[in-house]
Amino acid sequence: MRCKRCGSMDIVLFKDIHRCKVCDSPNIIDETTGNIKQGDRVENKQYSNLTTKLWNPNSAACWSIIFNPIFGAWVHARNWRSLNRPKEEKWSMCFVYFLILFHLFLIFGPTPKTSGTSLSIMFLFTWYFSLGKLQVNYVKENISVYQKKSWIKPLLYGIFGYGILITVSLVFAFLAPISTDDIEESAAPLVTQILQDQLKQNKTCKTVSVTNELPNGAYEAVAKLDDGTRIKIAIQLEDGMLYVSIP
Repeated sequence: MRCKRCGSMDIVLFKDIHRCKVCDSPNIIDETTGNIKQGDRVENKQYSNLTTKLWNPNSAACWSIIFNPIFGAWVHARNWRSLNRPKEEKWSMCFVYFLILFHLFLIFGPTPKTSGTSLSIMFLFTWYFSLGKLQVNYVKENISVYQKKSWIKPLLYGIFGYGILITVSLVFAFLAPISTDDIEESAAPLVTQILQDQLKQNKTCKTVSVTNELPNGAYEAVAKLDDGTRIKIAIQLEDGMLYVSIP
């Protein structure tokens, strides 16, 4: 059923009369019984077609695995708009904005202990089971027939957005100065390599801690080995390359 005045499908039965919950109009079209007469039309141009046009909500969730939960949340927000569900549309867009801020934090903020991929997977499941599945169930229970929108436009948006995200990440990684944490993390395997290949010691470097930053990209540091011993090392950063030596 659909309201002829506003196009909403949110219909309630009140005193044996079907009424629109949005505009309270009793002028309801029952699409399931074939009582749509020639000349019947929805006055609001936004709902000029009696059959709702949507992107498949399940497909949106699947595409989010390739692109990002941002993609699925945005597609679902557009679907909610077509269904005249502003509250659900707002929730979906809030999730879109949150994920955009999250990815900007990953690019420009400190490196989180949990990998960005793991966090993205976590947010994908969070979005689907909190908001995504809500639309899947709503469409399944309330809309038996709908026109499926073409995926060309949203997929192009997804490719474009993904390209921007990768480009910004690469540019920032190239221009951003190397942090002390990055130096410590990169120096640990080099210390292990020196110990095993040059000094012939069966030891592994667990962590490196910078103790003093010197001019011209030089650092003094302490390496902690797997047997609990600590040794002093020298680190030199030159032209983007990291050199480690054990005095």
